[in-house]
Amino acid sequence: MTLAHTPSGLVNGALDHIMRIQAWRAVDATIEAGVKRYVRIQHLPPLLRIWPTDLQGDEPAMTAKVLERLRKALQQQRRKAHQSGLDRNQTHYDVNRHIALLQAWRAECQLWRSMRSDCKD
Repeated sequence: MTLAHTPSGLVNGALDHIMRIQAWRAVDATIEAGVKRYVRIQHLPPLLRIWPTDLQGDEPAMTAKVLERLRKALQQQRRKAHQSGLDRNQTHYDVNRHIALLQAWRAECQLWRSMRSDCKD
């Protein structure tokens, strides 16, 4: 009988599962709170390393451009997250930046939906 099949193994596995669910809920709540407080001109420039003047222009076109830049930044963060999971010495992944990118993405998607069709997470 392996550890996973012992009563304590089952309990530890269930606790691990519950902790993961609670962690995801906490992160999701943090993201949603950030979406509610999101202000493009304040939050995007440091996040995407652009000037506030770069955010001026036709609203639907600007939102599409912002969403594309956020999509690329999120892909890069996901790659870094995956690499840091493989290499424990990897220090380039920043979970706070990842959360901030998700907050901006969801807020921009809400804006896009209000102007156009849907936008998927």
